[in-house]
Amino acid sequence: MRQNRKSQFISDGYAHGFQVLSEEAVVVYHQTNHFDAASETGINFDSFGFQWPVQNIVISEKDAALPGSNEVL
Repeated sequence: MRQNRKSQFISDGYAHGFQVLSEEAVVVYHQTNHFDAASETGINFDSFGFQWPVQNIVISEKDAALPGSNEVL
């Protein structure tokens, strides 16, 4: 795997998402507190009208069931 070692800082409380364009990727999260599954939330990736670069999307059942942006924002 080609490693470009790029990173991005995302502050607490900001929604974020990404799409991997290669066969594999390494994603590392640094958290400021212990993970609490009960407080985990999200927004459905396909509810913003964004044209994603890859059309054949693989997504977990959990993420596919997230509410749309119009329900959250």
